[in-house]
Amino acid sequence: MTKYETNANRKRQIAILHYERQSNSSSTNSSLYDINKTLNLPFYKKETATETDSLTYLGKNDVFYFFTDGKNIFQLDLSSDRLVFQPVVHVSITKEYAKLSDKEFKDIDFKEKIGPDISSIIVPNSKRDLLYKPNVITYDLIK
Repeated sequence: MTKYETNANRKRQIAILHYERQSNSSSTNSSLYDINKTLNLPFYKKETATETDSLTYLGKNDVFYFFTDGKNIFQLDLSSDRLVFQPVVHVSITKEYAKLSDKEFKDIDFKEKIGPDISSIIVPNSKRDLLYKPNVITYDLIK
């Protein structure tokens, strides 16, 4: 079981040869790898949530797809398998979490919720050929 304990799901500092790794306790985002590894622990369960209208699709260039949340512009690599075009009206995003199902483990420093990570993004077919050239700094949508 300890091989599934990570810095992502424990509130403790991990020390190797007396050197502590920086905890990510302040971080709200985890990778899909962190979530899937945590789900191997029997006291976590998978939770998904779908959002619509939280991001607007701006278009693409030769390298990235671009989205905005109204404040920042995010990029997603064209090779990503998480984005699909479908006959929908709005962009929808499915996020995954690992949620603690046994609260007693919170007392021994397991985090209540790991994530979110984006597992899929559905963009309207009508916007498939929309081109976009960013003129500001962009941020990775998925880390």
